[in-house]
Amino acid sequence: MNLDHPNLSSDAKDLLVRMLNKDVKTRIAPENIKAHKFFKTINFYKLVRKEVKPPFIPERSDINPLINVSSSFLDDKIKNTGSSSIKMKSLHLDNFTILPGDSVEEGSLPNILKH
Repeated sequence: MNLDHPNLSSDAKDLLVRMLNKDVKTRIAPENIKAHKFFKTINFYKLVRKEVKPPFIPERSDINPLINVSSSFLDDKIKNTGSSSIKMKSLHLDNFTILPGDSVEEGSLPNILKH
């Protein structure tokens, strides 16, 4: 997995690699994510209670929804790094269902039905 990007810290890269690990046995467990060194400066108790002042308040623009996205990300080229078709198992998300047999072709979206 290539996560070389100037805006990603080594801690961020490490967390992403651990979260995106295909092997569920070695992937970081959800209950351990908040304990990762990437979040060492976050007081989750205060965060939940809304006692933390945000370090950055993004600008809002209805005209340009990408106003706060770095041009270094916008200029990145999209590369097909895997199979052109990914078969999915049945997946339930609140208010959405991805049906077995749906596939994601390059440049298309899966068949998502709203409940």
